[in-house]
Amino acid sequence: MGFPFVGEAFGFFTPHKSLSIGNFLQQRCSRYGKVFKSYIFGSPTIISCDLELNKFVLQKEGKLFQSSYPKPIRDILGEHSLMIVTDVERHKKLRRIEVGLINKFSSTSNFLGYETTSGLLSLLVYFLAQSPQALQTLKDEHLAIRKKKKEGEPLNWEDYKQMEFTTMVINETLRCGNLVKFVHREAIKDVKFKGYHIPAGWKVLPILSAVHLEPSLHENPSEFNPWRWTVVPFGGGSRLCPGSELGKLEASFLLHYLLLNYRWTMKEEEYPMLYPFMDFPKGLLIALETETTNVN
Repeated sequence: MGFPFVGEAFGFFTPHKSLSIGNFLQQRCSRYGKVFKSYIFGSPTIISCDLELNKFVLQKEGKLFQSSYPKPIRDILGEHSLMIVTDVERHKKLRRIEVGLINKFSSTSNFLGYETTSGLLSLLVYFLAQSPQALQTLKDEHLAIRKKKKEGEPLNWEDYKQMEFTTMVINETLRCGNLVKFVHREAIKDVKFKGYHIPAGWKVLPILSAVHLEPSLHENPSEFNPWRWTVVPFGGGSRLCPGSELGKLEASFLLHYLLLNYRWTMKEEEYPMLYPFMDFPKGLLIALETETTNVN
């Protein structure tokens, strides 16, 4: 299973385009199937590109599986980190404390700096620049919302609930961008599922991007098509990301002002890459111009 100690980590982390699972996973799935064993992060690991097994692992957290990060990450984050704590009740208690501190000391602008949210905004700008039809449909939706409001009146929750196509665009962007390629889990006890045996103590990596790009779920999965979306972009199970709706709301409101006040074009050819975290190699340079939209 690869080189001593590092195992197959070099191959697993080789950068690749976001609309692909990468050569490493493609080759292993072709050779061994969608579920195979490897050695990554210093531990024997089950890597799953299988929809049913991924769903099973995420839904059985706390019963058969627990969140488990590599030792270097655990040492950096500390034993009391929300990402590290595995006990469900303790995790809930720590999350309540953390949310309380955020509400007390943080301003709204602090939320905009989170990596997943900023990555989503970058991906939205990128994919909309590649899809004129989706861009125009999205602009029409936001123009209709603006026409119902008084001049200078801010957006509210009722406006957000009307942004149906916006939600479709965001979901498709998350599917294509694959901001979260995989999650870390560990088997608490021996697990048998669909003929697979996962020994207790083994790491399990559900590959979310494999589900997002599964042809049986998404016709022409490499195409950006907001008119179809079934996605698990923010993780799953008991650790479903609490910031998912906040991130979508922020992105929706930013799109509203961006679409009605600006137009943009790509300055050079660019493509989102996974390192494994998503980034644009050239920094996503765009030409941004002001645009006056007639709301009458």
